[in-house]
Amino acid sequence: MGWIEASLRFAGQFASGEKKAYMDRFGLGPGQVSSDQAHFAQEFNERYGSIVVEVGKGKLNIVQSTGLPPLPAFEMPSMTEWLQVMMGSAFLKVDSARRAEPSPTVLHSVVTAIRKRMPLDIVYLSRSSGKSRRIVSPHVIVDVAERLHLRGYDHARNRFSDFVLSRIQESGLADAGISFVPPDRDEEWRRRVTIEVRAYADLDGDRLQAVIQDFGLNVQASRLLQHRAALARYLIDMPMDPNSGFASPVSVRIPD
Repeated sequence: MGWIEASLRFAGQFASGEKKAYMDRFGLGPGQVSSDQAHFAQEFNERYGSIVVEVGKGKLNIVQSTGLPPLPAFEMPSMTEWLQVMMGSAFLKVDSARRAEPSPTVLHSVVTAIRKRMPLDIVYLSRSSGKSRRIVSPHVIVDVAERLHLRGYDHARNRFSDFVLSRIQESGLADAGISFVPPDRDEEWRRRVTIEVRAYADLDGDRLQAVIQDFGLNVQASRLLQHRAALARYLIDMPMDPNSGFASPVSVRIPD
């Protein structure tokens, strides 16, 4: 349902082009798509208590002159996900200098250990302390700051830590005699902190307004976000690459 609603909100229609991409995305036939359209229209209208959309001539139409209600009725894909699926060659996603992905073998053992709640025996290459063997109780894989991390309990250091998956050189299930440490004691994971995104003070006029629109800032040229304390340090300001030729127009920090 969310993909259909996204089509109405992002493209203003769910017609032949969107239906074809929807069929390809979910492996459906025309009959199932027609059924999904009818079910969507019925449930969407019931949720808002009026006729907002209707099926006509094989497609979904928005019938109210005011358009769709401001808040979505279903959980929709992100705008980028929708564009990748629905726009085909008319949308191009350019890869940035994203960190390398972990090897499939490492990812396999990490996923298995998380699902079975079993400790991992890994060889990890740290930028600060070099290569070492660690025993880790793995809890969750996080995609943060364009990099995949493993959050878990480091048995040797007796603390909850993050491990960059691409820096795990070897991994496998640890000996059966080692107990798994659950995540419920990870206070930094449970605690949430506020992060402020703010335009730099030297911006004014149209430059400031452009940054406000680009980053979704309020009239005070700022925006507050809530994140887990364990992840906040990956999101706050980091030195820019001097060779990139680009300086961020906003600061990202934890307010005092």
